[in-house]
Amino acid sequence: PPAEEKRQLFMFRFTYRFDETEPFQTAYGLYGGIMTWSSFRKYETPPTPEQLYVHHCALETSRAPGLNEKEPLPVSPRQALDELRKTNPGQFTGEIPVDEKNE
Repeated sequence: PPAEEKRQLFMFRFTYRFDETEPFQTAYGLYGGIMTWSSFRKYETPPTPEQLYVHHCALETSRAPGLNEKEPLPVSPRQALDELRKTNPGQFTGEIPVDEKNE
């Protein structure tokens, strides 16, 4: 979603620090689709690839034509997961915790 076509995506986990006095931090990114994004958010536990992909789909769907891009995330991660399950039968099964904070 929202393109309804297969696309090749690349997911990254990387470390960074903004200056030499800081400890290294872990961040995540996804390249492909209609947008590229990275998250410098601190997670209590590392997110799964499925959780990151659901977030990516929520971002892409929220940027679809006709939606208000000024809202933080007009399409919630829960809505994105529901759409992924509907459009990809047999995939995204089981428990996939989603962040309902609309970040």
